[in-house]
Amino acid sequence: MLHQQGLLPDAFNELHVTIEELRAAEEELRAAEEELRAKNEALSAACSLLVTERLRYQDLFKFAQDGYFVTDLEGRILEANQAAASLLNVDLSHLQNQRVSRYVHEEDKDEFYRQLTALQSGCAGAKSQEWNLRLSRSVSPGLPEYVASSFHASFTIVAAQMSPQEVPTFRWLVQDVTERQKAEEERVELAIREAAQAEVEAAHHKIISILETITDTFITLDREWRFTYLNSSAAAMCSAIGKDPQKLLGQIIWEVFPTTLGTGFEIEGLRAVATRQMTEFEEYSQALGRWLQVRIFPSENGVVAYSQDITARKVAELALREALEKERHVSGLLENLMLRTVSPNDFPNLSVETFYQAASEESRVGGDFFDVFTLGQGKVALVVGDVSGKGLQAAELTAEIKYVLRAILREVEQPAAAIARLNDFICEAQRQGDLGSDHLVVLSLVLIDPGTEKAVCLSAGGDPILLLRKSGEIEPLSSGGLLLGVHPGAVYTENHFLFYAGDTLALFTDGLTEARPQGPKTMLGYEGLGQLAVRSKSQETLRDMGQHIMMGAQTWAGGVLLDDACLVLARRH
Repeated sequence: MLHQQGLLPDAFNELHVTIEELRAAEEELRAAEEELRAKNEALSAACSLLVTERLRYQDLFKFAQDGYFVTDLEGRILEANQAAASLLNVDLSHLQNQRVSRYVHEEDKDEFYRQLTALQSGCAGAKSQEWNLRLSRSVSPGLPEYVASSFHASFTIVAAQMSPQEVPTFRWLVQDVTERQKAEEERVELAIREAAQAEVEAAHHKIISILETITDTFITLDREWRFTYLNSSAAAMCSAIGKDPQKLLGQIIWEVFPTTLGTGFEIEGLRAVATRQMTEFEEYSQALGRWLQVRIFPSENGVVAYSQDITARKVAELALREALEKERHVSGLLENLMLRTVSPNDFPNLSVETFYQAASEESRVGGDFFDVFTLGQGKVALVVGDVSGKGLQAAELTAEIKYVLRAILREVEQPAAAIARLNDFICEAQRQGDLGSDHLVVLSLVLIDPGTEKAVCLSAGGDPILLLRKSGEIEPLSSGGLLLGVHPGAVYTENHFLFYAGDTLALFTDGLTEARPQGPKTMLGYEGLGQLAVRSKSQETLRDMGQHIMMGAQTWAGGVLLDDACLVLARRH
């Protein structure tokens, strides 16, 4: 019926197709089986290689010469090799679950924690880092932990995470770099020493260069007093007296220069060595024929001697001493001439006392002077003057003026005319250079007639002459004109007055009125001197009165007058 209906052939065709499809599927299955078998073989080989590499890694980790740690992010040791345990001198089993910080030196722990924190913060993308810290090594595994020694260690740390599912870790490479650190420190120390040595040598060369250019002599001697160095000036000095400078090196100074024994060279040299302090002295060298100023400095290796030729200075000092001695001699003669005192009763009806106080003992005479002498008809002349300048030159000029005035007054009786003539003489003499130049003269003059009550005075350039009446009243006697020596042809005026019994005249230089202490205190002044004279009038004698005035001015000045001072007192009987 199927045949009849044409269905059987179609069924056979479908069956044939199905069989072909099954055959194709079978072929595909065989191919897949071959591929799977190949993959299984490859996987088996990979697993075998992985195990081999793992064993190899374990061997490298365990038996490496450098120490290795694997830690968690807190620094707790998960794995460690034998080299790490040996570095710390502990059993390998003791390192498990210990923190690395436990073995860090106490003084470096803060730095360790700081760097570990920084490493933790950036561990996701961290690159390898290198630290240098000190670790503590147990002296003996059986001893307590605190008994330890330290060593310098170098760390190389890297963060590791094999897969997202794996916990991240830190891997530490630890090396003992104590020897390397020591070598580096020695290298740095050597470099510093070499640099210091180079600086010392440079400084030495610089000092030698300086010593070779100075004109003073410079030598060094060892502890046996042997020459070790002479600069060019010392060498030249030795050559000048026939000593070869090169042959002096190594020789004992006392043997080469025996004349120095017992002199300052030996005495002060031995003192410098004994006291370890610099000594300084001046000595005449017989060998050199020169005066030397010598400084000897003790040193660790001996002594250093530095000397200057002071012969020229010594010659000048000798000349100065001779000049000063001559000046003192001349000053003594001038003092007798200018400051010659008079007897209080040399003049009828008149007592006279003179006083002089030098500002310094070194210069007993200078520009201040006084004079008391008689003229015709029994008149008495009282003179006090002050010539500008100090020392012998001023004293010589003062003496000349003093005796020129005596000569003029014996020819010209009127004080104003006599002083005008003296002024012209001084101006002309200065113009011609006979009296030097720029010398000014202050002068007070009184002419007294002891037989009458008449007197006349004149003050050229100075304070008024002081007249102290018997009653105690002060009368300034103003008169005069310009300083002498300022202007030729100058005109001077006189002051005529009556000089009664019991009255006292005071002529003085500015050393009294300008008496003042060093400081802001004011000068004694004219009024102060007048008050001092009034208080002194009650003294028993005219001499006592003058001494009281001089002492009062000196007291006002603080005990020392800053300028020379002259005082002449005259009292009528």
